Amino acid sequence: MDAKKLIKQRDRNRVLQAIAYCAGFPLLIVMVFIGSIPFMGEAAFGATQYVGVIISIVAWLVVSIFQILITLITKNFSARAVMVVIVTLVVMAGGSVVFDLWAEKEVDEARISYVRDIEGLDEETEVTVDATSYSYQITKGDDKETITGTMPIKNFRNQINAYVPWTNKSGLVDSFNSSIDDFMRVYNVNYEYMCKGNVNTDGSTYGKARTVEDKDGKQVVEYWFGEKADVYKENGLYADGYVFSVPVAMEILIAYYSTQEYYAEKGEDADEELAKALEEVADSKEWKDYIKTDEYKDAYGVNGTASNYMITIERLGTIINALGKGLYEEEIYEMLTTNMAFVGILGGFGINFEELGITEETIMNLSLENIMDIVSGFGLSFTEDDILGLLSGFSSYQVSNVLPQMYFIEDEMLRTYAYAKYFGETHGANVGSVLIPSKTVETDGTVTYGNVGHVTMSTSGVPYAGNGLTLSELYLLRAQCSYIPNLYPLFASRRYSYIFAGIIALCFVIFYYAKLKVYLKGKRLEKNSLLSGGVK
Repeated sequence: MDAKKLIKQRDRNRVLQAIAYCAGFPLLIVMVFIGSIPFMGEAAFGATQYVGVIISIVAWLVVSIFQILITLITKNFSARAVMVVIVTLVVMAGGSVVFDLWAEKEVDEARISYVRDIEGLDEETEVTVDATSYSYQITKGDDKETITGTMPIKNFRNQINAYVPWTNKSGLVDSFNSSIDDFMRVYNVNYEYMCKGNVNTDGSTYGKARTVEDKDGKQVVEYWFGEKADVYKENGLYADGYVFSVPVAMEILIAYYSTQEYYAEKGEDADEELAKALEEVADSKEWKDYIKTDEYKDAYGVNGTASNYMITIERLGTIINALGKGLYEEEIYEMLTTNMAFVGILGGFGINFEELGITEETIMNLSLENIMDIVSGFGLSFTEDDILGLLSGFSSYQVSNVLPQMYFIEDEMLRTYAYAKYFGETHGANVGSVLIPSKTVETDGTVTYGNVGHVTMSTSGVPYAGNGLTLSELYLLRAQCSYIPNLYPLFASRRYSYIFAGIIALCFVIFYYAKLKVYLKGKRLEKNSLLSGGVK
């Protein structure tokens, strides 16, 4: 055969070999990348947005390594093709089958968790979810009573079939992203936590969460609401510059509102029960012994470290002296009878605090919002800069190594509720991420709520009504967050793995066929070259 013709045939097979190779895994990776675009740049998928692409690359790497190994085992091109095709089908199709089994379990666990939350069920109650619909069944009691209901979370098959890039069926991803974006907007939080600075107000470093004994007597670090990083004070509270993550903010809100719902169903008020619990703590031997310790005295005693960061009676008096010119004691007393936050005002007019039973502790936790209420309540026209100047050094500061009074509440639900209130109201206000709105009850029983989110001296946040999430909405979002950020980025990889399993297998058949042809044509050219040389 003519040498030029052989060379052309060899080159055509080389091109075919390259096309077959690129039409396999490289094209799969491109398709998975395009299918992953809905996750890119989205808050909830920050750590997982490229997982589908990475899995596809790993699959390619596994098959490529096998190709190298099989080359060492056999020189037979047909045998290589058969074995590589088998491995490809096992990796691609088999991996997708394993993923389906695992992912379906993950989704069902999230659905069951949601049902337990929304129905208020314990772990002993049997819950089953329908594999092909939105329904669920609850079996409870000794008589095995069965209750059925429906839920808003689709089963895995519905979700995987609804995920089709480039169509309106990608709405599940868009809906979830929108829910997360709205949550972050309303409460002014990040999906992942962050810390502003690296020390607390008192100069202590972050990351010294309190160590306690668990039920087995083992020393463990005491975390609140799930965060496990260097974001704590030594006493277990979040560091001063800690800004909530979405998951932690949700846990705080769920703890707060679920406790309120629990007591409301009993005809009681959670805040009233918490107040009773704190009164019991104040009278308890454990608390009285604790406030006698050097640790507590060094912080809250006369000239203690806390006094550098908290509003004191003297400081409040200075503020009121500056603001209260032209006001009458009668007006202030009238305000005092309706709002104890104004108790410190009297000091600015020379009224004896001790005779009124008012101590440093009474006003220790006055918030910036309370002070602003005082100003607006008097109808005074001061600019924000004026107020900021007067409040220099103001903070309702919790010293880093001193346990808060709520730590000593015996009832676990109320203790968790107290922490949720503190984080959502006091700590949230310190970092401009108010989770729990202020509440005012009018004389006729009308309840009005303040703003949440970015509430600072210069920004007012957003109204809680119409923006804040309800308990059922929080349960739904928590259930979705438990699986969507981890599973959805794998959906593209899974979908195209099924589609490309056969395509890649065929491409490898073509690849090895073309490779064989290149080899044979090369041998023919080599033989012809030798023959030509022999003639010479």
